[in-house]
Amino acid sequence: MFSPLWAALAFLLAVGQTSDPRAALVGTWRVQEEIDTRADGSVVSVIPQGYVGMVIYTTDGFVSGTLMPRARAWAVGSATADQMRETLETGTAYTGRFEVDPKSHTVTHIIVSSMDPSDEGQRLSRTYVLDGDALALSGKWSYRNESLGFTIKFTRVKPDP
Repeated sequence: MFSPLWAALAFLLAVGQTSDPRAALVGTWRVQEEIDTRADGSVVSVIPQGYVGMVIYTTDGFVSGTLMPRARAWAVGSATADQMRETLETGTAYTGRFEVDPKSHTVTHIIVSSMDPSDEGQRLSRTYVLDGDALALSGKWSYRNESLGFTIKFTRVKPDP
């Protein structure tokens, strides 16, 4: 028999799970791969060696993301202008706040500080797909005057026991 007590408990559990749409994204996510595409859907290999980095979402609504090309092998004191430019063109690092719209499956990063100053104050919306400990963020970016689509796949970082 389904009593009113069980109904109330089920309601409270459901409300608790959906009261903050940000909750499902909270945690640390390690980048696995990025897939970049042209407008016609063809895949373009911007960074063949891939990326290393993380995005972190906190319970109080902050986000921090850093993704850098994996094969960098220079030190700041000896880096060439071309090496620095390539990192600036293909990497990203920023902090700010985030909002989630579960109906449209979008997460919006509201940038406070960024490696690219033109992103500061911007609202960068990404479509998200969350499947357990796998997260995919998709959006648009410009690389060498070409508009590209991207999908970055992440895996949730588990805390050490």
